[in-house]
Amino acid sequence: MKEQSLLDSVIALVKEAGRRVLDIYKNIDSLEIAVKADSTPLISADLESHEVLMGGLAALTPDYPIISEELTNVSFVERQSWSRYWLIDPLDGTREFIRGNDEFTINVALIEEGRPILGVVYVPVTGECYFASEGEGAFLQQDRYLPERIRSRPYRQGEKIRLVAGRWHDLDRLGEFTRQFPEYSIEEVGSALKLCLIAAGRADLCLRLVPSSEWDMAAAHMILREAGGDIVDFQFKTLKYNQKEDFHNPYLIAMGDVRHNWHQYF
Repeated sequence: MKEQSLLDSVIALVKEAGRRVLDIYKNIDSLEIAVKADSTPLISADLESHEVLMGGLAALTPDYPIISEELTNVSFVERQSWSRYWLIDPLDGTREFIRGNDEFTINVALIEEGRPILGVVYVPVTGECYFASEGEGAFLQQDRYLPERIRSRPYRQGEKIRLVAGRWHDLDRLGEFTRQFPEYSIEEVGSALKLCLIAAGRADLCLRLVPSSEWDMAAAHMILREAGGDIVDFQFKTLKYNQKEDFHNPYLIAMGDVRHNWHQYF
């Protein structure tokens, strides 16, 4: 099935997961929090979204395997044989959710031969849905309005640089980088939403200087790439997926303008 023809079904599925998550968010005072083996929090919203997405994607494409943040016990030997698979983060920004911050997302990507070819990032609280499929451009749908195409912002030498960073990142580590610019701003944003802001031209760069996993990046990576940007490691190699035993990413740079000489700052 062509990825473009899958988009409407995936968007509908992600929005259904978002509705389930919002039902839990409305009763956040009664939320129970567990802790996973990696010391990250786990809540019922993670599991509810996981179940919706797993069931819906399995029905939509029975032949495509699925990797979820909540289901990763598949060996690399087995994964190496996959040409296409779904990579999902049922609730990106669990910490944001727990603290009553609305900047959490639901992320779904379709991966083919190490790269995303379809991506959907949904913000349940605002109803914003970012999506893209390979070669078709990146789009933002605001709630029930028609989708609008988005493009990243060209960056010109000497301009004020606009950075986005997670609230749980050590912002002091950005100091050495920002000193190279006459003007800069840093906006703290949760989840994959910060990468979508770059895709929409509202920011220039995100330096990911803390650990992340492949499901954190894949859907937004697709959207950013179709908008004119990319996600690279500190050797400026594009981030690839399903290429190693674990799902951990190196430190990363998400950029809106791939034509700018970012190498000079590192």
